[in-house]
Amino acid sequence: MTDSHVIIDRNSIENYIARLHEFARVIAEVKVCVIDDRDHGVVPLDFIIEKAIIGMRAFTRGGAKDNPLVVTFVDKLEELKDIDASQKVALSVEAENVVATIILPPYAEMIAVFEKLRPISNHNAGIWRLPNGDNIYQLKLRSNTFTSLTADETHLLGLVKVACIEQQMQQILRDQGLVDGTILDRTRHLMQLPEHNFGNTAAGRSAQIDYLNAVNDQLMAKIGEYFITIPPQPLDTMRVPKYAEDSAPGGYYMPPTLHGSTPALFYINQKNTRDNPRWTLTTLMYHEGAPRHHFQLSATQLMEGVPLVRKLSPFNV
Repeated sequence: MTDSHVIIDRNSIENYIARLHEFARVIAEVKVCVIDDRDHGVVPLDFIIEKAIIGMRAFTRGGAKDNPLVVTFVDKLEELKDIDASQKVALSVEAENVVATIILPPYAEMIAVFEKLRPISNHNAGIWRLPNGDNIYQLKLRSNTFTSLTADETHLLGLVKVACIEQQMQQILRDQGLVDGTILDRTRHLMQLPEHNFGNTAAGRSAQIDYLNAVNDQLMAKIGEYFITIPPQPLDTMRVPKYAEDSAPGGYYMPPTLHGSTPALFYINQKNTRDNPRWTLTTLMYHEGAPRHHFQLSATQLMEGVPLVRKLSPFNV
């Protein structure tokens, strides 16, 4: 909502306030699901719980007045010319009250739920740890890939592919003059070299976003040679909001709005620019932005003769 909900008139303002009111319902539904999963022996992994708690605490820190849902709303109101100052103040107070009374208390409840889950969680990141996990894995393997291979056969295939990739990495590292140490140690060394990194400053972050936009522009200039269907929706690059940095991945994608008021967004986590060296950014951009998720999800929105849910969900078939 902070980025994709456009505030342009009274109707969009009312819709924003209405969406704030819906937070309580959505959080309550999520809470029911989490507790139901727990009662059936399904608890998130310890590192997932930790990330969730960090993210929720960052979102609620500072109270309603400094909450991103309020701050960004106030900023958008300031850009409107046909609403006077007193109305803007009243609307800002209304939004702040909704966040204070309807959104933050359920968030506190969710934090408490996750804190209670932490002692009964573990670090075993395999679906086999769940009730009937082996059968679940086999079913998901078939539904996602249509393969008839067993889980063990698929794992063996993965090991073979990883070994092949490691051989290629070894050659690349040797070509860079890095011959000693493990692949991991040498890769970490490459990631820390100054020439591969943007400065962890405002100027460095801006330069990193400019670089990502240039990567996208270069791709789109040639994409017609490889794709027939090219989504017309634009793609912009933005920094992950500061309150979400600690719980967010290195980058992720947000589809454009259906009515076209906002473009698709590729978010880059810039808490520490060294987490994403220059030589990793092209792959990250191609995957999270165009052509991977951008073409996948933007093109899906343009389908005709299908239910709305088909236009909004990232189906893989």
